[in-house]
Amino acid sequence: MSTDYGQTWVATGNDVSQSMPSATGIDNAFYRDPATDRLLWVVYGISSNPPQTTMGISDDGGRTWRLGSTPCCDEGENPRMLAAKPRVSITSGYPNVLYYCTNTAQAGGLEFLAGARVCYKSVDGGATWDAGRTLLLKPVGNFLECAGQGEMFDSLDGSYPTADPSGRLYLLIRCGVETENFAGPPPIDSAYIVRSDDEMATWTQVGQPPPLPPGYGTSGIPYKEELRADADGNLYLVRGTGSPTNALYLWVSRDGGATWSGQRQLSIPGTALSDDPMWQLALGSPGRLAVNYAGTQGSSNPCSGATSCSDLNMYLVETDNALDPNVVFRGAALNDPNDHTSYMLGGSDFSDVTIGPDSVFRAAFPGGHIGWLDAVDNCPFVSNPDQLDSGGINTTVPDGIGDACQCGDVTGNGIVNGQDANAIKRHGLRIEPNPTFLVPGNCDVTGNGACNGQDANAVKRAALDLASPLFGQNCHNAIGAPVPPDL
Repeated sequence: MSTDYGQTWVATGNDVSQSMPSATGIDNAFYRDPATDRLLWVVYGISSNPPQTTMGISDDGGRTWRLGSTPCCDEGENPRMLAAKPRVSITSGYPNVLYYCTNTAQAGGLEFLAGARVCYKSVDGGATWDAGRTLLLKPVGNFLECAGQGEMFDSLDGSYPTADPSGRLYLLIRCGVETENFAGPPPIDSAYIVRSDDEMATWTQVGQPPPLPPGYGTSGIPYKEELRADADGNLYLVRGTGSPTNALYLWVSRDGGATWSGQRQLSIPGTALSDDPMWQLALGSPGRLAVNYAGTQGSSNPCSGATSCSDLNMYLVETDNALDPNVVFRGAALNDPNDHTSYMLGGSDFSDVTIGPDSVFRAAFPGGHIGWLDAVDNCPFVSNPDQLDSGGINTTVPDGIGDACQCGDVTGNGIVNGQDANAIKRHGLRIEPNPTFLVPGNCDVTGNGACNGQDANAVKRAALDLASPLFGQNCHNAIGAPVPPDL
């Protein structure tokens, strides 16, 4: 934890694995109730058989944690949590109602085919949860407005409830038939702002969002929208767009979504938003907000359609008067020229922006490569700060690939040889001990997402200078993919 706004960090001394022994997922979500300072930390996986989600609760700033519960039984990606004043419930042991929203898991991650966004409610601070309510549903639709079409949503979008000071919930719904490549947005008359006055039991249409700006959803992924309410009940809507604008835009509503201000460009003029949908929005006092985003100088997006992209700048934009007719934005790149961020199609985890107790906005970005331009970094997606290149396939002659991302080199010496093939074979057969299997992220040379005998055979053939058509720089460390804990 940090007590000086992130300048220094110290361990709390608490072994989280003891209080959260089942926290074995591959990702996590974090939420702080601004009214009580209660921290909720959710560790989740990608499989619902068995469930891998664990929730931890802390009431002392993260010094100690106790095991909470998670709703049954959806194992969803990127859950979101929200605290709001109760409107119909009688709470027990905690003043606020907590909401936990997630997406039902889909085989192969094909959320665009079918699925549901389900939200659960807790009236005892996260100790227990109700049976949940479906908010968004495809392909048939949950809201009457979207009957027969389905609601458009994706695990990375921002269509989650937001709460005003009285506990009313607001939600942006967009109707339409979604395809894998998000061929185009639906007409504007199929988007609505709905409100719940009874903790999700019923919803009432209160208005429509502004028309979509040019370029929305044109880069192969659905660019997300974020709808947020501030402490006075004002609503803020932020959207990111693709070509030709490659920008972030802001609208505000002071009447609960019935009417909206004009469109204002939120991203810095002369910069281009990358394909990465993981920009984030943070609200302070009414009229204060900030966004962080990854992008480049110029008007064109160099990442358009790419599965990964590097050499991106890290931008932060903020304003103190978003509710005024003439808004003043302040923005800057936070990185120096030799320190960039990168992303993979589908979103970069751990990008965030928040406001601290000192009222200062702070942003975090993934994938920085300090000291090396990504264009010349021999391991652009993992840290290889000394640019060490000890060799290649059965050779000590440098091959231009850094040791940290040398696919096939699981022993960590920068050279691919029979020792690596044997370690991979033992790993695939789950033979222990296996002391030379040290770099799992370099294992998957075949690019099938696993680490098994197929990789061992490909490495062996390559090390013997035999034809090995399946061998390539396909491993997790080379392409920037997260390494599953059960690889």
